Amino acid sequence: MRQIARILVCLMLVSCFCAPACADGFAHVEYDDAKVAARAAFIFVDINNRTLYTYEVSDASRAVNEMSVTLTPPAYVLDVQTDVNLIENLFKQDNYAKWTWRGGINKNVTFTITVGGVLAPVTELRVSHDEALKLLYSGGVAVDEDIELTGLIFTPEGGEPEVLERDALGFFAELAGEYEQLPGTLRLTYTKESARGNVEIPFNINRQVSSRGVSGPCTVTFSVADETVAMRILEAGSALGTLPEPPAQAGASFTGWLLDGEPADEGTRIYGDAQLRASYARVTEHEGSVVYISNADGALVEAVERQCGAIDPATLRIRLKGENGRGNEDYAGSGWTERNLYYAVANCTSEADAGAEHSNRHIPPDELLGFEAYASSNGREVSASFGPDDFELIIEDETVTLLLSPEPFASLAAGTGPAYMEGRGEGIFAPGDGITRAEAASMFYRCLTEESRESLDERGDFADVQRGSWYYDAVTLLAGAGVAEPRADGRFYPDEYITRAEFVTLAARASGLEPDYGPDRFNDVAYSPQRAYINAAAKAGIISGYPDGGFHPGDGITRAEAVKVMNALLGRSLETGRPVSPPAWQDVPSDAWFTVEIALASSYFVEF
Repeated sequence: MRQIARILVCLMLVSCFCAPACADGFAHVEYDDAKVAARAAFIFVDINNRTLYTYEVSDASRAVNEMSVTLTPPAYVLDVQTDVNLIENLFKQDNYAKWTWRGGINKNVTFTITVGGVLAPVTELRVSHDEALKLLYSGGVAVDEDIELTGLIFTPEGGEPEVLERDALGFFAELAGEYEQLPGTLRLTYTKESARGNVEIPFNINRQVSSRGVSGPCTVTFSVADETVAMRILEAGSALGTLPEPPAQAGASFTGWLLDGEPADEGTRIYGDAQLRASYARVTEHEGSVVYISNADGALVEAVERQCGAIDPATLRIRLKGENGRGNEDYAGSGWTERNLYYAVANCTSEADAGAEHSNRHIPPDELLGFEAYASSNGREVSASFGPDDFELIIEDETVTLLLSPEPFASLAAGTGPAYMEGRGEGIFAPGDGITRAEAASMFYRCLTEESRESLDERGDFADVQRGSWYYDAVTLLAGAGVAEPRADGRFYPDEYITRAEFVTLAARASGLEPDYGPDRFNDVAYSPQRAYINAAAKAGIISGYPDGGFHPGDGITRAEAVKVMNALLGRSLETGRPVSPPAWQDVPSDAWFTVEIALASSYFVEF
């Protein structure tokens, strides 16, 4: 069998919702949720059992048992074998195979896929539509929105012409052979104002071709909504020049062109491909509508101060942000109501993004996108910005009440309270066992105040934390509040044992300790990513080190050590209260250093 020159392997695990993982652009693997905790390896071999390619799914706990593999360009799947239990229902047809397997829990599985067939070397030539226009421009053709590309033909030196096919992304052709570079000419045909033309330019296949553009020409489009109404090509660094007039829109006035949300004019310089969008003022004559922003329990002032520091509430000014404008530009009719219970924003305007004159007019509630607050703080002007995710609206006729959503926060329930730790079997506490990362997060989540738990309305997203798992709320909600954090690769690893450094970091964040970047309090934490939180916890007196002067940050923390830290955070001790009917644990000696700590953690605690 001749050498297989290129195989693109796409492994599709049957599911409606898939999370892809890629390796070196050669294999594309998709897999979905399932309770199969295994590591899966895929080895592609030829008929002489020579390995062509290998790929390992590092966390196959999310793989389903029905699998299929497609080889592209076409080769042949001759056989599929595995070293774990059985492959069933194997179906093969040309370059496609499908099977099910009976993998066990917590097993490693290796699929060996035998491949046959001969694939000739192929090099793909692709020219995006925007790049083709730039090539046309470089060939001396004036390019604008009236031009239409009708075809591209590449002729390599000493070779036959290749017609590029057209698809949604532009033009492409598959050239026989593998090339790092291939000089030739590119012939572009086009029509413009009913006239036809063509241009030939030198072209080397190793040229970087993409919609982002080559050095020099930049594609500039002018759009209304998602429709392009004008386009031009400029040299990088050139000014836009005369701007086009967009089509009129009923009930709205054109206020200018926006580039990345900022007003653009004739002198705006372009340094790369750019899209400008038309801005329209949609205003309605309306007097008397008011938006009331609630300051119950000081919520509004507190929210502004979280972003700006202490402010003088008497200097507060608020400007609404509408769907198409800045809103309430001169603050007419706005101010505090009696006892500062609400800040009233009256006579709102709905315009003008691109610099048109502002007038006091009404923003309909369905166009309200947030507000900006301005105030004085220690003699300087400060501002805070709030978006739709920060509030909810209550609309009654012409009155709109805006309620700020509480910020998520973590606060531990100190003092009298129930047990927060259980045993690991009848009469067994297992004080020397480790704690998994999921168990640690659940411990802290269980010890939050009710008000704190209710404030946690944002969730972190981890590929290995599945909805419905017993620890899902604890891990994702604490992550959303910035308490729990992933490992370096973005995964949480809920079933792995937590280290002493990770546990103390969780404790410090849950209790609101600020990181301490001062001198280290242990001799082995200088290179620990969690050193600032370890130092902060040591300063607060909730942890201590070992006789050798170290903290041993990378070691696992035991259940006994964990409850000692938690009791310190919750203020549980025999000096502050007493445990009520503590359980008798067979593996907790009466004279061990952790005996009292475990009693305080595993029973109801009554504060004196």
